[in-house]
Amino acid sequence: MEQPARTYRFKDAVTAFIFIAAAYLFMYGKFIKFPYNIPAICLIIIAGYFFSGRSFSKLGIKKIQQPGKFLLTALLLALAAEVIMDWLVQPLVNKLFDTPPDYSYFSMLEGKTPLFVKYLLYMWLSAAFGEELLFRGFMFDQLSRLIPPARIKTALIFIIAGLLFGFAHGYEGPAGMAITFLWGILFGIIYKRTGNIWLTILVHGCIDTVFLVLAYTGHLSWYELPNQLIWGY
Repeated sequence: MEQPARTYRFKDAVTAFIFIAAAYLFMYGKFIKFPYNIPAICLIIIAGYFFSGRSFSKLGIKKIQQPGKFLLTALLLALAAEVIMDWLVQPLVNKLFDTPPDYSYFSMLEGKTPLFVKYLLYMWLSAAFGEELLFRGFMFDQLSRLIPPARIKTALIFIIAGLLFGFAHGYEGPAGMAITFLWGILFGIIYKRTGNIWLTILVHGCIDTVFLVLAYTGHLSWYELPNQLIWGY
């Protein structure tokens, strides 16, 4: 009686691996260009869950209780994350790699209002909604099916999802991928603790909005302040 259960779990794991690989390869393929590639993947994922009868709650898509409190929680988490990551963690990563992340691509937004608004919309669609649904909701669900029961299963889910998230930001250079990996771990913790993908979407969106505003106003050098004021380099 045990053999069918083992066979089913193996098939489940293989299916999960195929889904993860397909989503990641689709993201890097030339089927649909940025910023619509990740939202397109998410639509396919949602359709797949719908037609397979798999609950959307597995993706963290749940009803928001007490919207006001929910929004306040997201804002406070975003603020705390900015302080911890930008003033403590990122300077250490910069020191380790002896170079800061390369954000020069976004300098083109400085003073260009239409382009800023365009990228702000892209960010909320592709980064906040798309990346969180893909790298937290979907990846966490599929990795939980792929990885066999073990004490380190949860840790492996965090690490693998974080690595995939970091590799997706290769254009930021090694330091950028490293800090993005750590951001992925942090977003993963928030998602794991709450089980609600809308919260991580809001937190991610708020953080990236600050980044784009700094790029638009020509103040991306703000991210260098912790190095100078706290760490002395």
